[in-house]
Amino acid sequence: MKKLYIILLVLLAFVSFAQFSVKTELKYLELINKQKNTELIENNLFNAELVSDSLIKTETNNYENSEYFFELSKSYFLAKKYELSLFSLLRQRCLFPNESVEQKSEILFNEVIYRCNLSDSISKILLNQNSSKNNDNVFSKKLELLLNLSIKLQKKKLVPPIFKIGLEYRSKVNNVPIWYQHWEFLSIINVKEKIKSVILEKTYNATPIYEQISEKNLQNKIYRKAIKHYLKTNAFVQAKTIISDYEKNKLSIFLSTDLLIKKSRIFLKF
Repeated sequence: MKKLYIILLVLLAFVSFAQFSVKTELKYLELINKQKNTELIENNLFNAELVSDSLIKTETNNYENSEYFFELSKSYFLAKKYELSLFSLLRQRCLFPNESVEQKSEILFNEVIYRCNLSDSISKILLNQNSSKNNDNVFSKKLELLLNLSIKLQKKKLVPPIFKIGLEYRSKVNNVPIWYQHWEFLSIINVKEKIKSVILEKTYNATPIYEQISEKNLQNKIYRKAIKHYLKTNAFVQAKTIISDYEKNKLSIFLSTDLLIKKSRIFLKF
């Protein structure tokens, strides 16, 4: 009984500390944002992201947590990190929706969209699909919505934070959507954002992406990117498997020479 009492005290202290840290960090964000002290803002971003990670793990939707991501977006905006400012607003709207916070953030939301050079059509998608009225109560669905909208932005700087959200999402679901699996693969082999978007519109099933692409130049590009990635990471068995498929295509002299060089790297390792 005494041990149980001690455990309960420790848990209570932990919860109280977590709540205190969020309140403290929120007040600090508000202070440095109001002062527009960019040096303090820059120095605080790493710690602020640690707090945001803990909030996402708790899944608790309240005004304080929602307000936190709004203030974090302000920090990124003042630091001229506009893509991350928009991403933070999406985290607020998708994961911790609150009508009051969304009303306050609407001006910033529109300004950040313009700073990110996004079209009006993308702006409408972002504003219409993530409002608190339309949001799902299941947290994994909220994470999926955030992934979907963030990927639509086609911003290279958002790849790392999208991956981080993806890991959280994977921990909560058994079946990951095909579109996200394909996005992960294309990101890992370092495909450009606009090309990713084109490919994701044309790939629907679980078979390898290069088998689903009918346009030969694009298909060859993905083959080459994948082979280069696996050679670079010393995953020679996987590289050899993809090469076996790739060399079935009718390749130009340039591509044939390039493939021969890549195959020689595998030969030297075995």
